[in-house]
Amino acid sequence: MRRLLFSSIVCGTALVSACQEGGNGVDQDESDFNNAADENQNSESDMNNRDNDPENNIENNENTQNENASNHHNGEDIVFTEEDAIALLHAYEETLTDYFDEAMENNQQLPSVDGLDEVEDSLLSLMSQEEADFHLDTYFREEDGTVTVISTEAPVCFDDSEGYTFEHEAQSAAIVQERDNELIGHINMIYDFAYTDEHEDWQIDRIESEQLDDSS
Repeated sequence: MRRLLFSSIVCGTALVSACQEGGNGVDQDESDFNNAADENQNSESDMNNRDNDPENNIENNENTQNENASNHHNGEDIVFTEEDAIALLHAYEETLTDYFDEAMENNQQLPSVDGLDEVEDSLLSLMSQEEADFHLDTYFREEDGTVTVISTEAPVCFDDSEGYTFEHEAQSAAIVQERDNELIGHINMIYDFAYTDEHEDWQIDRIESEQLDDSS
């Protein structure tokens, strides 16, 4: 195992007006009426002052925008489905396969690539910096401006024909697929996904292998 994985209630206020009976006749009623009118004028004046206060309006707008941005960056409003995860794994496999196929046809060299930075950029469009660094160190090398593919074991990619499980949370997701053959043994492949603020999108966060115990 290369690395260990594993990873509003709005309360309304009830306005209650109480009318007291009895009292002082017409004079009291007129006094109550005048007081109520004054209170209404004061309330309207306060509302107008708030509406005409540009700093208050700007602050309210900024608070709303910051709250929306926070929700967006937390991945809470970003839909990431099982199909999205599989499509990302397919894009990852196709990217590596294109490099490996080109290397096989050109004595392990990649003539279409100007430098490792170009390979890194293509990987970072799909995965985290940590995972991209691992792939660069494991599969690619640059000498005298020429990028070559290192002869080593290929990564274990997602297999559409095998069963798998998909787990999803607010800001993370994972596909776990059990694999068993003579080349890789009996393992769980774990493809971890995460939403990133930098790209404002989902990426492959880590790819792990977990050895399974076949002993009975």
